[in-house]
Amino acid sequence: RVTGLLVDAIASGALPTTPAQLEEATQSHLASMVTSLRLDQRLLVASAALDNAGVTYRVLKGPAIAHLSYPHPALRSYG
Repeated sequence: RVTGLLVDAIASGALPTTPAQLEEATQSHLASMVTSLRLDQRLLVASAALDNAGVTYRVLKGPAIAHLSYPHPALRSYG
């Protein structure tokens, strides 16, 4: 869940890495983002179904935290 913060620290120069470490961090973050985006898509489908049924719901944890508590949702992966 920290791959976004790791890649951000590397990109800003706050965390020096070797090229191999950068590649590993980047690939790990990419895999995390694929999972998060798939879950976001499922959440959109579920939200639409709940809205259409008139069901009140709340999104907790992962997606809500990523989109509301971080400057960019890619900094907080989930799943």
